[in-house]
Amino acid sequence: TVVGSGKCLLLCNGPVAGRWGERSRLGSELHRQKQLASVRTRSVNRRRLAAVFELFVSLVGAVGMAWTYRESRRRGRETTLDWRRVVGGVAWSVVYHQVDDHDLAGVQTSRVRGLIWGVLSSRVLDAVSGSEIGVDTALGVFVGTVSHRLWYGLLEPLPTE
Repeated sequence: TVVGSGKCLLLCNGPVAGRWGERSRLGSELHRQKQLASVRTRSVNRRRLAAVFELFVSLVGAVGMAWTYRESRRRGRETTLDWRRVVGGVAWSVVYHQVDDHDLAGVQTSRVRGLIWGVLSSRVLDAVSGSEIGVDTALGVFVGTVSHRLWYGLLEPLPTE
């Protein structure tokens, strides 16, 4: 309602405890809180959707790597999986996703820190896998991502939710 007191014209829902406009201030604060909650909900839903998508892509990648390994053995190439590299890929993937999910050192919120984290983590992955990333390391990365995303993202909420 519009209230005029002769000196000024206020937009409010009426007097509350003798003060004009108190209800409208409370209403605008409540509206602001609802907007923030809505933004947080959209952000959580977007992150959850991205985690489930990453789970699906990594599952397809793990199946693809296992199929590639099986086909190379079937064709007569004696390739063996280096289990240290598989475990190294799993460990790298779990640590990478933990740092990213928990936003440690602000790697999600700062583009520069995210870029630095990406470069450092790729250097560590190169060190884990040797000179080039092979089937064994890629399989480990995919398995690590699948296991991490099964726990955080599908079965349990993401760490920052």
